[in-house]
Order: sequence, then structure tokens, then C-alpha cells
Amino acid sequence: PKFRPATSAVGLLCRMYTGWDKKHPGIIAGVKELSKHGVSKNDFYYNYYAAQVLRQYGGAEWDKFNVEMRDYLVASQAQEGGAKGSWYVKGGHTSNAGRLCITSFATMMLEVYYRHMPLYAEAAGEEDFPL
Repeated sequence: PKFRPATSAVGLLCRMYTGWDKKHPGIIAGVKELSKHGVSKNDFYYNYYAAQVLRQYGGAEWDKFNVEMRDYLVASQAQEGGAKGSWYVKGGHTSNAGRLCITSFATMMLEVYYRHMPLYAEAAGEEDFPL
């Protein structure tokens, strides 16, 4: 099937939540495509879901995406006037959403570390919590 960034990211996240293993060929192939696509400069809907997928997957793919996303969000945040601190871009799935929606997506992307428990985390042992 043709790679469509936003729906591919949503589908991969659904597969992760429904139990697909991190080593499943579909997850590996999808993560590779998301990583190759990178951060979108105008589709925060895609970025939101791609950030969740890549954060759950971890590794070099997440590290690369995270740095690119963080730098883009900092650079594209409004710096003046009543819009200061917000985000707005045209295009993509959020083109008609407005500043409030796009700012909400940006905020949730910046919170990706804290919003969801890891799906593929290694079980912690007692040695991880020394007294």
C-alpha cells in the first residue's frame, strides 16, 4: 500500500496498542518510513502521531525525530503580540483547525515523554532500585 504519513502513523500506533511486538515486520517497516519522512513543517496531526509511534519504538529513529521536532517547534513558535507562545501553520490535516488546535497539538508533542506509559519497556528489576 501507498505510504500516507498521517494515516500510517495513526495505524502504527493502533497496532502498537493492540499488541504488535516491536519486532513485527509491519512495525519495523512503518517506523522506517516515518523516520525517512521526518517532521512535517505543516502537518501537526501527522507530527503528533509520528512522535507517539517513534517515542514508543525508541532508538535512533526516535532520537533523530525528537531533535528535529523540538528544534522546529522552538523555531516556529510565535514570538510577538497576542499570539506569542502559540503555533500556527497552513497546510496538512490541520489547515482549517486554527491557532488553538495547532498549539494544542504542539503542546502534546512536547509532552510526549510524559503522556503515555512505554509499551515496549523492559521490566524493571530490584537492581534498578537500590536502597
